[in-house]
Amino acid sequence: LSALAVQSWTLYAISISLIFSRLVFRRITLGCFKKLQADDWLMLLVLLPYTASIVAANQVGSAQSATERKFRYLLEEMQIVTTWLVKSCLLVLYWRIFPTQTSLLKRRLIQGSSVYCCVSFLIVQGSLMLWCKPTEEYWDISTSNPQCTSYHAHTALTLAFDIPNTLLIMILPVPFIPTPRRPLLAILLLLSTLVLTTNIISHTTILTATSTPPSYLNYTTATSSLSILFANLPFLTSVVTAAPARIRQMSLSQWPRSRRGSWEVQTPRSRLDSVASTVKEPKSVA
Repeated sequence: LSALAVQSWTLYAISISLIFSRLVFRRITLGCFKKLQADDWLMLLVLLPYTASIVAANQVGSAQSATERKFRYLLEEMQIVTTWLVKSCLLVLYWRIFPTQTSLLKRRLIQGSSVYCCVSFLIVQGSLMLWCKPTEEYWDISTSNPQCTSYHAHTALTLAFDIPNTLLIMILPVPFIPTPRRPLLAILLLLSTLVLTTNIISHTTILTATSTPPSYLNYTTATSSLSILFANLPFLTSVVTAAPARIRQMSLSQWPRSRRGSWEVQTPRSRLDSVASTVKEPKSVA
């Protein structure tokens, strides 16, 4: 196996495990799979383009033949869909668990982030089709359009929209994470830094090379995998709280947590049985 295959499929296995761990926790909390909410279904939908992107990345090779170029185009398309589906999932989750009803500023911040995410997706998706017309030129080995082989213009535009989008979405939950969850906060900040770093390296590798080097594939697959880890990690500790009492005593309190009474002292059992999924800001003491 190549280094790319080992890395990409290892990250794929970890990401899939986290997604199914999330669904198991939601099943325990809500009582049945029929009660899964919008962000859960979006994360389940992510499996399709994410799987396709991993498969395509391992088939691109040097992108010299028509078949390899078709996989190169498929990878780019699936990477866009995966990235923005994860962002959408996070925004839906934020809207569901954050106390936006009590703060006009926070509500507008999430609304603005959602609009920007939607608009940026349409622009990036449109640029993939407009920079190389017709689309079949992407895998035509005799094409004279350099954008069809280098993806430089599309990559630059994607990077310009993706970086602020990623920063905004990954910083949004920080003020809402309870203080006892500092280890989780530290891990989330580390993951968000890794997502940004791999994303930037992946795009700049394409932009600075005369021909697309295969090394960018490692960073591309890592970016999508780390994004999925970021979106599902908070649910992993919630699965641990459903373990035996001895493990629960060593685990941290759940997050996302319930808005109703979320800052009151609760027993592990009461937290586990709660089906609410929003957080509440602590009331100020007069």
